[in-house]
Amino acid sequence: MSILRSTRLVRRVRSAVAAALTTVLALSLACTSAGDGTAPPSGSAVLPFSVTFGANVPVATLVITVTGAGISPALVYNLPIVSGTANGNITVPVGTARTILAQAFDTSAVVLYSGSTTINVVGGTNPTVSFSLGAGVGTVPITAVVGSANITLTPTTSTVRAGNAVTLAATVRDAQGNVIPGAVVNYATNLPPNAWVSPAGVVTGLDAGAVTISATSLGAAASAAVTVSAGTALDLMTVAPSTMSTGAGATLTASVTMRDAGVGGLDSVRVSLAPASGAPQSCMATAPFTGTRASGVFRCNIVLAPGAIVTGTMTVGSVQAFWNGPSGGSTLFTPTLLNARGVTATVTVTP
Repeated sequence: MSILRSTRLVRRVRSAVAAALTTVLALSLACTSAGDGTAPPSGSAVLPFSVTFGANVPVATLVITVTGAGISPALVYNLPIVSGTANGNITVPVGTARTILAQAFDTSAVVLYSGSTTINVVGGTNPTVSFSLGAGVGTVPITAVVGSANITLTPTTSTVRAGNAVTLAATVRDAQGNVIPGAVVNYATNLPPNAWVSPAGVVTGLDAGAVTISATSLGAAASAAVTVSAGTALDLMTVAPSTMSTGAGATLTASVTMRDAGVGGLDSVRVSLAPASGAPQSCMATAPFTGTRASGVFRCNIVLAPGAIVTGTMTVGSVQAFWNGPSGGSTLFTPTLLNARGVTATVTVTP
């Protein structure tokens, strides 16, 4: 073989090796993130999900359910709704005939809009898919990259009294059974008015019923059945007047409708209102204004001294219910839990 031919052969080999290395590097870079900071193993895809309802549509929660061959249990996601738009990522195992169901609930667990589509999910970039919810409300653009895992959720079954909480623990492992450090777990509830789950897996019972809590991470899913027994439930809250002055003797009346199935019933309710800035204002209702301790309206007054708060909008900061006497306990309804129950109230304070 001549020296010239040998030189050409070496150049061709070097070019082929360089091209192969470039391809491997590109694939590695494309698969380094699952959208939550965790490197996704091969076998699943992260799909950005977006629905625009409009600011005036009373949608409280968007529940996304993904089903298909090899997906057991179903993947369930709750996407936050901000200014009438729901945005978030869902992670789906790669495969054919993946059905994505979107259901938009109002605060009373009524489905306002619903729609579904069936797609094939592949590794790498997937084409954008749009489908209608209800009477053509919104479209859902979907794109994807690769990832997968195995997840367990404990306990798998539990019972919690309405107003109380139970904590679930999720463990994410790879195909070899090793715990994946830093794996982000997303929790979701299929019935927000009955039980709410925090980002840390704390499930708070809000009203009696059977609830499924789902945990998803890197395309894997696990579920736990939580039975909410009758207990303390908050049904409604109103604040009057809706506009008031900070002048001397200005009084704010807070009315809370509560019910409790416990033997002793509710003893008292503390209501806290939070201004845009400054210290919260609160009052305690020690007996039902109307009704009974088992089911009644608790009412208390907040007297605002001049200059006690900054003018602006006050919102419900929290509602704490005390039940069953000295040996009983209390339930603290945070703003998140209040929103899950559809309890909202505001008052505008003027000079």
